[in-house]
Amino acid sequence: MDSEIPLGKGVSSSAALEVSSLKALRGCLRDRGQGIELAEWTQWIENSIAQSASGVMDQFAVIMGDRDSFTPMLCQPCIPYPLVRCRKGCVFGAWDSGIRHSVAGIEYEDARAATFMGYQLICEWENLPVTRETSGVLERFTDPRWQGYLARLSPSLFRGNYEYRLPVTLKGAEFSQSHKTHYDPYTSVRPEVAYPVRLATRYAVEENNRVQLFCEVLNSVTAPVSNHSLELLGELMYGAHAGYSDCGLGLSRTDLLVSLVRQEAGNDLFGAKITGGGAGGTVAVLGRDTSRAQMAFARVVSAYREQTGIDPYIFDGSSQGADAFGILKI
Repeated sequence: MDSEIPLGKGVSSSAALEVSSLKALRGCLRDRGQGIELAEWTQWIENSIAQSASGVMDQFAVIMGDRDSFTPMLCQPCIPYPLVRCRKGCVFGAWDSGIRHSVAGIEYEDARAATFMGYQLICEWENLPVTRETSGVLERFTDPRWQGYLARLSPSLFRGNYEYRLPVTLKGAEFSQSHKTHYDPYTSVRPEVAYPVRLATRYAVEENNRVQLFCEVLNSVTAPVSNHSLELLGELMYGAHAGYSDCGLGLSRTDLLVSLVRQEAGNDLFGAKITGGGAGGTVAVLGRDTSRAQMAFARVVSAYREQTGIDPYIFDGSSQGADAFGILKI
């Protein structure tokens, strides 16, 4: 096996390993193995074999992505949307913070467990019956109103009816004392942890809305892209980054990179956010395809190097996903 994807950087290196292995194996068996089915089975490998409570986004992007494109999806459980092409005149780059990231890390699992605690409390307030669903590839819990997905709550409904009622933090021991079942089969509730229930639940609700707005704005603009459109896209990226930090997934060095990009707001850099599951890894950046943006980009790298002693790895370019690439026979 060989991979050019850096490990532990929040850029889907584990998903790429799983996808390539399973796709090659199924190719040997003359089974096409592609699309959503392949994404769900590689997520099952993460959850059930690797014991990592990851979602399906990384696997989906590795399989369904394409050059110079966003790969939007709705994780309910895995619904593809049409690819969104990057507009001429704007570019996306990324820097590695130098801090290793892992979706199997305890910070990610705590944030995910907190989110499911919030979902469970909201269902109880609404007297919704929640049942265990075992017919799909992955076991999960569902309800008759939102089918188990917090992303189906609108931000306004959440803010108006539920946010103020959720505890800011909730000790695992206290939650387990009043709840025999935790609605996430892939994370445990640790008694000593103070879970950020309110902000983790808010992030699950609002991030879905941010992603939809991002795709709508990018789909609606035409070249040349206006500064106003780029500012809107950048603000959505900054909001997503702040949401990660609220969940306990921020880190001083990734926050520093985002802050350095903000300082170049008048120099054709418009937004930045952490990628992957947070707690280290890579920061994605939105800018114009101009020499001014390139100089601003270089200043960010220089300032980060000076303040941390780390020379950040720079990601550039994109490639086909596994389905578009197919199987290479040697």
